[in-house]
Amino acid sequence: MRLFIAITPPEEVRDRLAGLCTGLADIRWVAAENMHITLAFLGEVDGSRAADVDAALAAIEQPAFPLRVCGLDIFAARRRVRVIYAAIAPSDALLHLHKGVLSALAPLEIGEPERKRKFKPHITLARPGRALARLENWLHERAGFTTPPFMAERFTLYESILGTGGAHYRPLRHYDLCSR
Repeated sequence: MRLFIAITPPEEVRDRLAGLCTGLADIRWVAAENMHITLAFLGEVDGSRAADVDAALAAIEQPAFPLRVCGLDIFAARRRVRVIYAAIAPSDALLHLHKGVLSALAPLEIGEPERKRKFKPHITLARPGRALARLENWLHERAGFTTPPFMAERFTLYESILGTGGAHYRPLRHYDLCSR
């Protein structure tokens, strides 16, 4: 099973982001229902270990907290755009949840590469994988994009199922954040 843990923004936020996903030819945009904020990517996990992952995540306790999208940007390598994304405003609570997820999974020795990466919370909009001459203008025209704050009230363990039309994300379990 190919697993990851994420926060799914409310439908109205995903719809607003999906509304931005136009204006660049030959780009395969992420569908609104697949938009999420990854807390940890676990990669291939044996099905029998998924129950251990579930138990570790179920033990996490943290209050719900607000998040907000604040701008668009890219991840690039060697002058090639790897990802077009919506940035998430800095949030100590989100960082705390990310660290809590990694700590909960540490005894399982799953998701090791995630511990070595800097956490950059974002929502992927597209993975062009090539240079885009018009991308600079596209980003400039949408530079001030923000959303009103929304509450992160739960996070989810997902299975990523790869197919010819791209990945399909199947929620395996939701973990509610405490309301305080």
